[in-house]
Amino acid sequence: MEQEKDFLVRKVPGYLALEFINQTLPKSSRLMCIWTGAYGYYIDCKYYSDTFVEDVTLKQFIHASANGRELSQKLIQAGFTHLFLNFSILEKNMEDRGRAIFDEFLRERTHELFRYQNYRVFEIHLQ
Repeated sequence: MEQEKDFLVRKVPGYLALEFINQTLPKSSRLMCIWTGAYGYYIDCKYYSDTFVEDVTLKQFIHASANGRELSQKLIQAGFTHLFLNFSILEKNMEDRGRAIFDEFLRERTHELFRYQNYRVFEIHLQ
């Protein structure tokens, strides 16, 4: 018989990232999930799954921001501490202005905690 974890890794996209989230992030974390599928039931901390049109909420935050610092402030004010995303899909669905703001945000206002295939987990920093 196959072990449960082996099955989940094989069948649930990004499962190793979900496992990392549950084992590493504080239970007080508030996670925004973008393009990660409907697997939130595997997450132990509070999360928001941006799944209506997959990234509409994140794009609203980006469009309301002038730069990466402002995007960070808006996400933190909304209560988010971390992002969990499928980076390659998100990147394909961003326009140039939004991508520039988001890239600055990732570079200057986050810390990448985990990467597996296309899945990444970032901690958001205000400073």
